[in-house]
Amino acid sequence: MPFDWNRYATLADEWKESQRQELLRCSISRAYYAFYNSIRIKKGIPTKKQPHKIVIEKLSENNDPEEIELAKLLKDLQEIREIADYDGVQEIDGRYTERFFTRLTAARELCLEILP
Repeated sequence: MPFDWNRYATLADEWKESQRQELLRCSISRAYYAFYNSIRIKKGIPTKKQPHKIVIEKLSENNDPEEIELAKLLKDLQEIREIADYDGVQEIDGRYTERFFTRLTAARELCLEILP
């Protein structure tokens, strides 16, 4: 049975209000992967070398303005997630997670409009 990536989104929602740095970072990371994998699967992109880059490129390649906007939002989310996952100096606080989740909400809404 395939993994339900929405389970990551559920964890992210539970952790995003935390005051604990590790849970805020995990919240961003899990929310990103839940969203990214939903797009990857809808676009039929397998998990192989550089899948994040491939998903963003696939969204941009047909010159559809809405898919290009979704690609930009996904790239922005990826950059925020990379800071949460890899940068041990940058403090992740409520403002930072709010920035991420505001963009994620916009990306989810756009995704529902354009991807079946």
